[in-house]
Amino acid sequence: MISRDRGRPRPVTIVIAVCAAAGLFLRLYQLTRSGYLTGVTEYDDGVLFGNALRLTSGVIPYRDFAVVQPPGSILLMAPVALLAKATGTAWGLGIARLLTVCADCAAIVLLGAAVRHRGPLAAGIACGIYAVDPDALVASHTFLLEPWLNMLCLAGAVLAFNGDRLAGDPAPLHPPAPLHPPAPLRPQAALNSPGIPTSSAVPNSSGVPSSSGVPSSSGVPSAANQSNNFRPSNHFSHFRNTRHSSRSNLYRTPSTSAPSTPSATLSRSSTSSPSATRRLAWAGVIFGVAASVKLWALVPLAVIILLLLLHPRQWRRPAALAGGTVAGIGLPLLPFLIVAPGALIRGVLVGQFVRSSNGGQAQLLQRLADMLGLSVFPHFPLGTILLLIAIAIAALYLAGSLAARRPPAALDWYALVTAVAVTVMFLLPRLYYHHYGAFFGQFLALVLALPAGRLAVWAAGASIAGASAARGRGPVAAATAIGVIAAVVVAWAGARDLVTESRLSDNSVAGVADRLIPPGACVLTNEAAFTVTASRFIPDAPGCPSMVDSFGTLIAMTSGRDMGAAPPVLSAVTSVWRSAFERASYVWLLTGSQGQIPWTRSLYAYFRTHYRLIGLASRDGPTWDVPQAGIYARRA
Repeated sequence: MISRDRGRPRPVTIVIAVCAAAGLFLRLYQLTRSGYLTGVTEYDDGVLFGNALRLTSGVIPYRDFAVVQPPGSILLMAPVALLAKATGTAWGLGIARLLTVCADCAAIVLLGAAVRHRGPLAAGIACGIYAVDPDALVASHTFLLEPWLNMLCLAGAVLAFNGDRLAGDPAPLHPPAPLHPPAPLRPQAALNSPGIPTSSAVPNSSGVPSSSGVPSSSGVPSAANQSNNFRPSNHFSHFRNTRHSSRSNLYRTPSTSAPSTPSATLSRSSTSSPSATRRLAWAGVIFGVAASVKLWALVPLAVIILLLLLHPRQWRRPAALAGGTVAGIGLPLLPFLIVAPGALIRGVLVGQFVRSSNGGQAQLLQRLADMLGLSVFPHFPLGTILLLIAIAIAALYLAGSLAARRPPAALDWYALVTAVAVTVMFLLPRLYYHHYGAFFGQFLALVLALPAGRLAVWAAGASIAGASAARGRGPVAAATAIGVIAAVVVAWAGARDLVTESRLSDNSVAGVADRLIPPGACVLTNEAAFTVTASRFIPDAPGCPSMVDSFGTLIAMTSGRDMGAAPPVLSAVTSVWRSAFERASYVWLLTGSQGQIPWTRSLYAYFRTHYRLIGLASRDGPTWDVPQAGIYARRA
């Protein structure tokens, strides 16, 4: 009999698609605002894309110019940087922004794939939270690292986990059972149910009940039918195990053929299968690539390794994950490590660590509220709300564990432990930016969605294994309504006017620069985003200064101490800028250069002697040996 629902998408698939569409709409909406597709909205995006532009021009990162991030993002944007040679760097950055939106929407889909086995409600909560997360929206409005990092980490987690269990984890002894028995079958449904004996319901021609429900020609049940009378069917075994088992199994992944005995289950599950090892190896490769984009990916990876080490006899699984990670991070990192090992370690590891460790933390409560997406509600009592959220999360997990009569699964522990670790990682350093919270958003979504899905399954009386295949309009309508309400609330609270770091509402500055600076000129700037959006980043002639990140150069050369470094160290940075001024034809300074360039009286005197202001002058004049912001041309 052919099911009516064949060919129709499952409710969980519909929920994921609706949330992904909502997330795509919100992210594309940001780029429709004036200047947000090809204008200046950040400092970091110009630097990140500028690094890729330099590489495609034959300039080697770390060796020829300072970089304070791993090389993954440079290689990731190298094809777009090559395309920018034809489209112009402004449109190249615009393409990078569109691709970042796609990566963030892929993260929404991967979140749904990670929790879909717990039903439509879990998928709706996970995907809906991330789709409207304010920090995720901020991070996806331009080319920043967090959307790409989230996409890669979620892809690695989906590969590493098989439902609620890690790939290769021992399967439970008992088949999946609902948390409470389902409603009794109707008589006709009982007759048509496979594997249910009907000897008392359908007599044969001799008046002897037939075990198969079909009259036998001899009037005597066949041997096969007699054996079926005494062999418990899968359906009755299901209820027998539910009645006699002290623990209900909610986490077994559906399989096509189950072992006939518990010992067979143990023998198959106690060793790592080749397929599980391969999955973990590929998960390690993806996590390694994620770490080459940003080192934060090592945090969820470490949690998965710890979960694997809970089975000490299965050494092949953590070894496969670690081996894949080494390959994933080694391939993009090794060439640059060979060319400039000292500069790479000093800029990426030492400089960033020291920079984040110097100074004290401030407004930790506000930082935590921002990570939880509460920054759009500035007038709410943050302390009370944070306490209520913590209590709600604890209550969800406690209720889910009591209902299932077993502790949280491996996927639950992965979400909880990683969320705590990332929270500590963001609260301890003195530096924090809004787009950092996007990395925490994926784990917040998992922490809230997983126990909610578990309770929804318990309330519906279904097993986890069959939750993703649940039919009915109720779960779809509930999950979709949650997503719509969340989107409306966030939009009302200010999602349309998200606080980024934009200082430009249109492309007027790029237009002025286009008139003042000829194409192909050698331009030096302390903010690469302006020369990138004005298509004045790539010079035609060789010998132009290759510096991209002015502040990153200060961090790398001072090992993260920036303006607090010793005078001899700052003197070396001043010499680098003096050499760059000597080779540039134009200098485009933005406000705040005193925090990026260690100006001295001699450097300021050289600059005033050799350059003249030609346009885009700031309202503030020069102070304390710091030039006025604007575009300068070399004196004849």
